[in-house]
Amino acid sequence: MIRCVQTEIIKRLFGGKSVNRSTTLKMLSVDPSSSVGASMRKEEGTRPLVGILATFVGSPLEREIADAVQKTRPDIRFEVFVRGKPTISEKEMEDLKSCEILIADPNIIMDHNLANNLPNLKWMHCLWAGVDRFTRSFSPSGPFPSYLLTRNGDFFCIQMAEYVFGYIIDKERHITEMKKLKEQSLWKRLPYRTLSELTLGIVGFGDIGKEIARVAKAFQMNVWALVKSFPKDGEQGPHVDEYRLSSDLPELLAASDYVVSILPSVPSTDGFFDGDILSHCSPKLTTFMNIGRGNVVKDETIIAALDRGWIGGAVLDVFSVEPLPEDSPLWTHPKVIVTPHIAGLCISGSKIAGDFVQNYDRFVKGETLPYTVDWDKGY
Repeated sequence: MIRCVQTEIIKRLFGGKSVNRSTTLKMLSVDPSSSVGASMRKEEGTRPLVGILATFVGSPLEREIADAVQKTRPDIRFEVFVRGKPTISEKEMEDLKSCEILIADPNIIMDHNLANNLPNLKWMHCLWAGVDRFTRSFSPSGPFPSYLLTRNGDFFCIQMAEYVFGYIIDKERHITEMKKLKEQSLWKRLPYRTLSELTLGIVGFGDIGKEIARVAKAFQMNVWALVKSFPKDGEQGPHVDEYRLSSDLPELLAASDYVVSILPSVPSTDGFFDGDILSHCSPKLTTFMNIGRGNVVKDETIIAALDRGWIGGAVLDVFSVEPLPEDSPLWTHPKVIVTPHIAGLCISGSKIAGDFVQNYDRFVKGETLPYTVDWDKGY
């Protein structure tokens, strides 16, 4: 947990009261392997809090964030402590309820039923790009929390683009197959396609989709993007050749050699690729990739599309049930690659710290924060 006092925040949010100008930063991480228990030292008075609540087992993330913040903001002093059990004590809960700003793993927020139990919260920043587990816990019609919710946006773009093109290049250049040939001491040349010959369809054209399109264009691929509305004249992105609406999904699927879904988990995307929609992939035996959320397609839909010859393969990082059950046929299907929701797993403490400092200053000044979640849309 981070306890942070900033003169400007108090002046702007709490009536301009005079306070100590020093800032205290405290961090709380959960490490089940540790036997160390610690209690939070109570600051004098009722100072406003900025907290961080996250689980990164086996990672020095809390120290990395603290060090990075200190380098850029020496006015912030902090204490780091680790506790050895994955529960929140009454004392810690009392401190959390005093927070005005919270940097948090949304899973912990939901596991401990904190979403509606933080009465003083003004701004929560989620450490992940997807906040669906959090937002979908509320009724689509509300009421929603009164605090501002932001998410990590651009941080995962590069990692997820690397994931997509790693597997595309692996398949097109037969990298995995070449490894098997090498193990058999077989000198065998396999024909391949260059990426410039291929079309990539992107379903879910937010920041991650735009980064994937940018990288695709570096390989001179033909790029199609599924969008909610056509961009206005002069506002078309430089990395997209064709835009299509959701009603034109069959056309995009038929044109694409690879289709990557980056759709968020909201009610409107439930079962987006279910039914026989993937039959439109059959002209090119499209490879279907899902790095967004698992609610968009059922496991049995993927298996059926493969067995019926609609798609040529599947690269799946997300699933309707996670972890993927051991008896799922996806594990053993020869044309399916399964990864455990790691396309955008990498977390950088220095990046989190840098973004926090910038957004903290914006928040203090009353400016708009990037990657603010629209409660009505759910992302």
